[in-house]
Amino acid sequence: ALALAGSPPLAGARADASEAPAPLGALVYGLAGPVTALGWLLRTAADLPGLPGGWTIMLALLGGLGALACGAGALGERRLRAILAWVTAGQTALVVATLGLAGGRAAVAGPGLLVSLMLTATVGAAATATLERTTGSDDYTAGGAAPPRITGAVWALAAAASLGLPPLWGFWPRLWLLLEAQQQQPWLLAPLIAGAILTTLALLAPLAKLWPTESGTGRAHVAWMDVIPALIAGLPLLILGVAPGLAWAPWLEATPAAPADLPASQGAQLATVVAGLALVALVAVAGIAAPARMLERDPDEEPVRLAPDALGAALRPLAWMGSLTPLLRVLWAGLQLASKALHFLIGLFEQRYYLLGVLAALITIMLLMAQ
Repeated sequence: ALALAGSPPLAGARADASEAPAPLGALVYGLAGPVTALGWLLRTAADLPGLPGGWTIMLALLGGLGALACGAGALGERRLRAILAWVTAGQTALVVATLGLAGGRAAVAGPGLLVSLMLTATVGAAATATLERTTGSDDYTAGGAAPPRITGAVWALAAAASLGLPPLWGFWPRLWLLLEAQQQQPWLLAPLIAGAILTTLALLAPLAKLWPTESGTGRAHVAWMDVIPALIAGLPLLILGVAPGLAWAPWLEATPAAPADLPASQGAQLATVVAGLALVALVAVAGIAAPARMLERDPDEEPVRLAPDALGAALRPLAWMGSLTPLLRVLWAGLQLASKALHFLIGLFEQRYYLLGVLAALITIMLLMAQ
């Protein structure tokens, strides 16, 4: 199930899908793989009896370290398709972490995070496809015409949904996960929060290209066919986040081991809406406000956008916990070197392997006699 979903430590299974066009890649690692694998895993775990303590700790550790590793991996990428693949892999790790927790809130947090993953992947793929269409590349540090501002808004929506910010749907299942982790396995909070911080940095960096502040930058025209999938997926994120009761009666209430009532009071729902409006207002003011200091650039000088490569390179060994592909490549290179050395050693005896055996026997006898 982890391999099919591309979940850590097998996130390298997403490599081929992330090289495909953004909508096709999101269909594979954002919809088909997680729904098939994680959906089966959630149903199977619900039908099994109580897992031993060692198994629950292992699943929680796998999910927590996987989220941390995926955040580090996303921070070292410059291409939106690769960033989106890492971020969605981190969300699959959160679903796995819910399997290591007991309680009603953890039981409904897993399916909730799975739905949030599917909608987030669709929104992020729409923004990536628009950037590729306007600039010819999904590298946000490359030059070219600036995409329409709606692309930046769509990417910001995908980032907020993947981070679980209010008032979007991803806020509630992530909150339930953190509350259960705080009560049962408090150590799990550290990797989850650290992974969320790294993921935040990775998702904020592309906004410098998708929402530039230069007034004279030429912009491409809006292709509404690229934005419609984001609107279709973003609308349920907003509606379910504002009114989580709409997902409770027809869906989450029927989940095995679900609590008797919706684990979100009316006061909490109202506070979430207020916090979301305040966050949107703050971001709008920060995006509209002009920079306090304007620098005049030489007309012959090309603008340069920097990526957080230093931190991403420093955390690259941490990302290996999410994808074992680099480690397996190192092991394969070691096996090849050992094979070449053995081939050279055997070649000294001109493929007369019995001479090698005789020599080994003589050396053994000499050592025994020396003792």
